[in-house]
Amino acid sequence: MVKVRRVSATLMDKQNAPSKSQRPLSPRALERQKQERQFERLLRKLRSPDDVFEIDLGPEEKAVTVRQRLLQVARGAAIDVAVRRRENGFLVGLMTPDRKERRGRRSSKTTAAG
Repeated sequence: MVKVRRVSATLMDKQNAPSKSQRPLSPRALERQKQERQFERLLRKLRSPDDVFEIDLGPEEKAVTVRQRLLQVARGAAIDVAVRRRENGFLVGLMTPDRKERRGRRSSKTTAAG
């Protein structure tokens, strides 16, 4: 059975609930934050298509995960980047028409013309 009772209106108006003490971040979460800050610094240095950086992967890092994080940070910073696979990492530079991938469906412009 549900209990209903009258309480003070100040309880409803109270915006800041007493916050629980936050747990400290795990070592993996701290490492992830550090990596994201590193990617943000790299993206700020990309000013022209001539600026290209190489990212070397450590033995414990997965290429897919690092690539996704890099693209997520770039999306958050509103920077369009091209990421290319390299022997032991990636090359990162600003997106240009020459660097655009040709995979996937063709746009309607090219199918109508050809």
